[in-house]
This record gives sequence, structure tokens and C-alpha cells, in this order.
Amino acid sequence: MVKCTGSEPFGFSLKLIPWDSPESPLYPGNLTQLQKIQRLVSFSESRSNYLASISSPQIAINPDNIQFPVQLYNLQHTVSLKIGIPITEVNLLMDTGSASIWTQCATSKSFFAQEMSLFDPKISKTYAKLPCKHPICRKNRKFCNCITGPCICSFTYGNGAFSPKRKFKVTLSSDTFHMPLKNQVYKPFPNMTFGCSKEKLDNFSGTLGMGKSLVSLISQLRREVQGRFSYCFHNGNSYLRFGEDIPVRAQGLKTTPLVNLSLPLYYLNLIDISVGTRRLKFSRGFFSSCTIDSGTPFSVIAGKAYSQVIRAFAVYYFGKLDKIDGKKYKLELCYNLTRGFQDFASITFHFREADLVTVSTYIIDRQAGYMCVALKQGGNLTVLGALQQWDKRFIYDINANTLQFFSENCSKDRGG
Repeated sequence: MVKCTGSEPFGFSLKLIPWDSPESPLYPGNLTQLQKIQRLVSFSESRSNYLASISSPQIAINPDNIQFPVQLYNLQHTVSLKIGIPITEVNLLMDTGSASIWTQCATSKSFFAQEMSLFDPKISKTYAKLPCKHPICRKNRKFCNCITGPCICSFTYGNGAFSPKRKFKVTLSSDTFHMPLKNQVYKPFPNMTFGCSKEKLDNFSGTLGMGKSLVSLISQLRREVQGRFSYCFHNGNSYLRFGEDIPVRAQGLKTTPLVNLSLPLYYLNLIDISVGTRRLKFSRGFFSSCTIDSGTPFSVIAGKAYSQVIRAFAVYYFGKLDKIDGKKYKLELCYNLTRGFQDFASITFHFREADLVTVSTYIIDRQAGYMCVALKQGGNLTVLGALQQWDKRFIYDINANTLQFFSENCSKDRGG
């Protein structure tokens, strides 16, 4: 774990760039709008299945103000992170649904390794393999196999839609992470725990876990950033912020408790759902499992509730818009969009002590003249996805075990 050199609180920010921007290292090329929608829908389905499979804590190998550059990919984010001495810059998927940090490591000096900017543990002067007796290794015998020498852990990663599910091994390691300050000076944090893997990946080299495990980034920097991180999503650049870099606002601030605290995901107590002004009045305890996830593009509603929610949207638009077949978009409810139409129904997630109201629930293409309700049906797990989080500032606090949010024009989140 990180050895803190002081108790001064600090903050840092992660820059977010849309996944379909040519600036992104994960840019998939010139996709049509239809192809983009199909990718996002498939990813939402696979991602919700992945989250549902996580049922216990595990090693998921499943200062001043700091800013990390981040790119957005399928409403996920890649973080440019500097590791080691000398420094190597790697691209990691930032993931609130993952509990740890791991990266692909170079096995030899090669053009491929240099081109992909892979971390080479043989070059870094501060790199160390963690031994079998290390507390993290000893506490995770279910995933870590260690008799003598370094601790080796195995896990499965991949959403099954655009990256195949893989089971592979990592060497539990530590090295110096360098946090970029606002004045472009990097502050070193030694002995950060992460996994070093030989697994070959495309475009990005691993994950930056933001879950509640002891080896996630937020946990390892917990004291310095007061256990708090925040983001504000929209269709463009913004920042994911930590600690003192999080904007403070009292007006409109809502707070709901995090529940199921022993699990690695961020679970919420969802009480009910409204569409427009119509509250659906689900029975108490109906939503037994609900999580918020930055990596699920569209919200996924538990199976029995989904049909009622979609029916409420259909009732709202009856007589206002003409329904069209949404099969090619992989979405159930789509409509021809008349010129100038703005009467979009909101959806409200009634969490314990806090209502989240959003109209960011649609895929809208005015040029092609259609719109779709961007919700998918799930199993028992309901997931608040990234699209439904747009233009809201979310603040996670693992010290107070709360999630806070308020409305914000996220396009104005420029960092600095």
C-alpha cells in the first residue's frame, strides 16, 4: 500500500474525452450512428452481466491539485498514468466496477512494447514484486497462488461484447506513481500496489480500479483525498476529480447512503422510479439490488420493473410521436422525431433520501429524424448507467459511505 509522506489533503482530476473522438487512443474509426448505438447497447448488456457476477470483495487484478488526462471509450474512461523511475506512461481504463489496478507489462524490449508504451518492470528502479507474506496476498488466497517467491494472482476480465472474457495472471507488485499537479509538476507516491500482467491488450494496457477494495486507487490514496472522488459526465471533455479538487456546492446538493458496504461495487437503496410526473409505485424492497457504474453506457432496469418503465414511456409519447421499429438499434422503444420536438419525459430514480431526475435517457439523431429510449432490461440487478448520469456532479465518499449529487453544466468542467 502507499506509504504516505504527509497528512496534507490534496486533489487531482482525470480528463475525460469522448470515446468516438479522433483524439482518443481507443478511437474505433468512422462508425455510423447506428453502429455506435449498437456497440453501446451490447456493451450495456454485457457490462450489467459482469457487474451481476461480482458478489464478494476480491482482488480484481479483477499535496496539491492533480490532473490526469483521461479518454472516454464506450462511456468508459482511459487514464494516462505515469509509473516507475524512469517514468513510463500507460493508458488504463478507469473503472468504478473494478477493485484494483493492473497493467500489461513488457516482457522484452521490442518495437511493440515501445509503441504501446508498456511498463517494463526491469527498467524501473523502484519496482518490486510483492512476496507471499504480503498481507494482500495472504488475505486473497482464493485468487492468489503463492508458495515461494512473488505473489501471483489470477482473475477474469472482459465484458464479452468488445473485449473477450479472459482469465489470466498478474504479479502482485509495487512501484512509484506520479500524480500530475496543476503547475505541471509531478508528485511521486511510492509503493503503490498494482498487478503486472503479460496479457496482451489492444489500445489500452490495463485498468485503474475505483471500487472499494484496499488496492483500488481511491483506497490507496484514501487519507490524502479524504476518501472522495467526483465526476460530471457529458458528451465532451470534463474531469474526474479527487479530494480538494472537488467543487463545493450546497444548493441542490442531495445525499444518499451507500449500502452493501462489504461488496466492491457502489450499491444504492433504490425505492421507486417515476417517468415524467407519473410515479410507478413499486412495492417496498422491490429493487433488492441497485448499483451506480461509470462503465455501463445505458441504465439497465431489473427485469420485472423494466416492462413497467417502458410502458410508462410508451404511454407518455402516445399521440405525440409515431413509434418505429427499434430492433436495428437494439432498443425497444423508438420514435420518429418531429422537427423542433422538445417534450421529452424525464426519469426519476427515487433513492433513499434523494431523487435523481434526468432527461438524459435518450439516443437522439435529429438529422436522421428519430430518437430511442436508452434503457435495457436486466436480471435482478438495476444499474444506473453513464448516460443517465450526464450533467450531474456525483461525489463518492468512502469515508462517510455516501453518494452526493447535484445538477451541473458538465461542459463547463474544464479543469484548472
